[in-house]
Amino acid sequence: MFSFAVERWLKSNSSLRYQQFLDDSRSTTAALLRDAGIASDCQLGHFYLHYGPGTCRGWYELNEADAIADATQYAHDELGVPAGNIALTGYEGEGVVLYELQREKSTTWSLAGWTIS
Repeated sequence: MFSFAVERWLKSNSSLRYQQFLDDSRSTTAALLRDAGIASDCQLGHFYLHYGPGTCRGWYELNEADAIADATQYAHDELGVPAGNIALTGYEGEGVVLYELQREKSTTWSLAGWTIS
């Protein structure tokens, strides 16, 4: 699903304990993703099921699977984010990192509008 280099990097950022957590919660995570409109076999679903948001903490902290649906609903209702975009981050600061499901592409929504990232 990802390039070899990306897979290797993601694996290197995951502890055995975190990997065990992902394995143990895979069916629950799949259900949460499905409820948020994310298919398990798309790139984003694969990432959440096999690597999890804890593998890439940095500038943004990605939402855990159980927060995606609420954050996405808020982004649509309150920020005017178009349908088909999933909120990957919270909305503190200057914007929200979004994931466009149809094109499997991330963008950033700021109060001023779209910023391609």
